[in-house]
Amino acid sequence: MYFDRICAAAFALWPMLATAQVKVQFQLQSQADTANYYVAGSFNGWQPNDAESRFDQRGRLTKTVAKGSVQSFKITRGSWQTVECRSSGADVDNRVFIASSDTILLLKVEAWKDAFAPAIKRHTASVNVRLYDSTFSMIPLDRRRSISVYLPPNYDAQPNKRYPVLYLQDGQNCFDSYNAAFGEWEVDETLDRYYTKLRRSMIVVAIDNGGNQRLTEYNPYNHAKFGKGEGQQYAQFLAKTLKPQIDAKYRTLSNKANTHVAGSSMGALISCWTVLQYPELFGSAGIFSPAFWVAPQLAQDIAKRAKGYKGKLFFYAGGKESASMVPDMDAVVNAFKRVSTADVKRLVSAPGQHNEKSWRQHFVDYIKFIL
Repeated sequence: MYFDRICAAAFALWPMLATAQVKVQFQLQSQADTANYYVAGSFNGWQPNDAESRFDQRGRLTKTVAKGSVQSFKITRGSWQTVECRSSGADVDNRVFIASSDTILLLKVEAWKDAFAPAIKRHTASVNVRLYDSTFSMIPLDRRRSISVYLPPNYDAQPNKRYPVLYLQDGQNCFDSYNAAFGEWEVDETLDRYYTKLRRSMIVVAIDNGGNQRLTEYNPYNHAKFGKGEGQQYAQFLAKTLKPQIDAKYRTLSNKANTHVAGSSMGALISCWTVLQYPELFGSAGIFSPAFWVAPQLAQDIAKRAKGYKGKLFFYAGGKESASMVPDMDAVVNAFKRVSTADVKRLVSAPGQHNEKSWRQHFVDYIKFIL
């Protein structure tokens, strides 16, 4: 796991919504040298070697969390290469608990990931996915990025037909498991099935994230911990550099009603911001598990920028994300509803977690909403 992606899921750094807190004691069983073990979870930004989340020599660690919050975590030996796993070497799901009262969690690790040979990765992208450019120039950002494109199954067979376009963030996780560190969205498989069933489809442009630059590129605001926000320039790149070139190369429906932008976590934040910045170009935003905790000013900017906005806004959150996920999302939903005429869809899935599996399951809901 790379650090920027983990930080983007760090919803435990939220301002406390309530003063009530509880203490949780983690106790490791049957492990040696526990002083080199850590807890990485929603309460510490999923940092695998957080000094304040390190077990003592007795294998104990105490954390204070918001009462009633849903918390998830895993145990590591200081990195994601040494995270806990099954005795077979298979990945384990996040451990989850509800912090209803002071409690002790007795924990046993079956095995460690570095004890097993890395799994053989295979390409899973469909034949309808192709590389657009491996070194695309990101003007006005002085960087280059790999971009892939999904074309509808009938694209070549119907040379006069034009299609809507979706600009999707975190491109590594969209089409191909080989590139996806946390699993993929299966965007291509989903759209292939959608076309088979309804004979409707769209072009998807997937822009790879910038690794260590992800937290600043996807944030329009400066952040005390993550640095100067570059979201303004990134949104300009999407609207003024990438979109015109995609419209020139492919048979797109280039008007606002058929131009969409979407992403998850930090990618959801920049997608929301892009619609605010360029309401005349983007007709919808797919906002999955948005990292609004890093952008407390957003609701105020919506009040200023979204007046009269006409478009479609799809908001999704999982019930097993951080305690602030749904309230933060609802604050933005309500801000849009107060000042715009947007068609807003809000979806909260009780079992949903902050991961690609959950976003994959609900991507088709967004597609149905905009098509």
